Amino acid sequence: MGSPALGSLGLALEPQATPGELVNILAYSAVAATASAANQPSYSTGSRLHIYVYGNTATGTVTVAGKDINGNAATETTPTIPIMVTTGQNQEVSKFDYVTTATYASINTSGITTTGLTNSNIKIGQMPSAKVLLPATVSIEKTVGDHSPVEFRALPDLHTHEIQTSTKADVTIEQTLYPDSSMWAPYMIMNSATNPTTPTTTPGSATVLLAATAVSGSPLSLTTQPTAPGMRLILVIVSASVLGTVVIAGTDARTGEAVTETIAGSTNGTFYSANTYSGVNASGLTITGFTSATLAITGVFGWNRTFIPSLTPQSASVEFYTGTDSVIAPYTCLEELTFEFDSEKDLKVTSKGIAQDRLIIGNRTTNPMSTSQVNTLAQPMDPPLAGWQCQVYLDPLTNAAGTTIFGDMISGKISIKVPLKEIYKLDGNQYFNIVYRKKISIDFEGKIDYTNVLQMEAFRQNTKQYLYIIFTSRTVGAGAQQSIAITIPLKILKFPVSSKPDGDYVEASISGIGEYDPGIGGSYKLVWANSQMPPNFNL
Repeated sequence: MGSPALGSLGLALEPQATPGELVNILAYSAVAATASAANQPSYSTGSRLHIYVYGNTATGTVTVAGKDINGNAATETTPTIPIMVTTGQNQEVSKFDYVTTATYASINTSGITTTGLTNSNIKIGQMPSAKVLLPATVSIEKTVGDHSPVEFRALPDLHTHEIQTSTKADVTIEQTLYPDSSMWAPYMIMNSATNPTTPTTTPGSATVLLAATAVSGSPLSLTTQPTAPGMRLILVIVSASVLGTVVIAGTDARTGEAVTETIAGSTNGTFYSANTYSGVNASGLTITGFTSATLAITGVFGWNRTFIPSLTPQSASVEFYTGTDSVIAPYTCLEELTFEFDSEKDLKVTSKGIAQDRLIIGNRTTNPMSTSQVNTLAQPMDPPLAGWQCQVYLDPLTNAAGTTIFGDMISGKISIKVPLKEIYKLDGNQYFNIVYRKKISIDFEGKIDYTNVLQMEAFRQNTKQYLYIIFTSRTVGAGAQQSIAITIPLKILKFPVSSKPDGDYVEASISGIGEYDPGIGGSYKLVWANSQMPPNFNL
């Protein structure tokens, strides 16, 4: 039997130009014995295919044959498809659909084959499979609108024909804040102010560990080892005529244990190690394929990203194994993100939003379900943050944010809201097609030890100040710490003071808003420094 103890959650950010499920592998058409994909799978993590069959008057199957992202054969056949019920509301409600357990990087020529399925039509879509494991909790709840008309029918019964209207899924993700494993949050609520493919690095220029070298000399050794305590490796493959792999054998900087990882590439490109290496073994680079290529390797401690308010945050494809069923929720869009911090608790990030649907992966007739069908992903190694790993600064706008420490903050909550409206277009489908964004706001609430009236004066005079809050994690090298810093040009709107005869101290509560400030280019700014999540995280 399944167990929630073995549940898992994964996520892949979707391309901004093509969010949600793309029904472009095979357009709606009559079923044929063989067919070729109109478009190939287009996601770096591999695509889960969504197969739809309509109107069949005979049972049958659909098989898709292709390759996965590692170049291995991937073939999957649907369970036997039952004859479609014709007494339902509509063929979209009564259809057979199936989300593949396999993930595809390509589909063979004439790689879509069918058996049976007389008089049926078919279409096939694609969705990105998960890229990173998310240490978090999640709720994905499918909601289906319904309507039952109230009519004169000479009947005493209220309900005679209940019908479904639109569908979507409500999504909530909760997580203790991580310096790497929470990187999804700013991309999904803000997106990056810098080019997301080229965030700056620490050090400013990546350290050369191996100059461009012909792969024909495999196995290879680094000419320079990573700088202590350890570095993420950047591999650049040039002039390859075929796809290949690089196997790295070395020592994990975080655990001190021997580790091996395989990096697979479709010919040329830039690739990033999943591990942070304190050292790579002699002859620890084994290359297969990549004929005629050269390999160059550099190392960095981390990457730095700056985020400001944006009406174009990224959506995500979310995969969740509940312990029973495995599901995928495409076009997951956030509309609210909160950071909660308390000196005696953890730092918590909570997000709320919607998705196009909650789709079950694999065979829905399996009983009992006990096997995960979501991607097996590497365990993240970054440690979560406690509430005390926080410092607060308050400064007049004439100072740089983060100049004057404010030592009286006890707890706080930052709420970022980017309201959305999902639009259902009349294309014969129940799910929404596009999401539009409304104006952005940020609110702050805090509890302080009321030791002076300086902030009461700021409230009375309606003075805007820079509130700068920085959460710090571990040192990654050269004195650089992983950190998450948010700057809010704060206007205090409420300032109640509480003094009780049996109280421990005089307490005040701050409630306010972030107001646009040209000095930072928005109503807030978030700087995520020295994260070891590589630049291709959102691609």
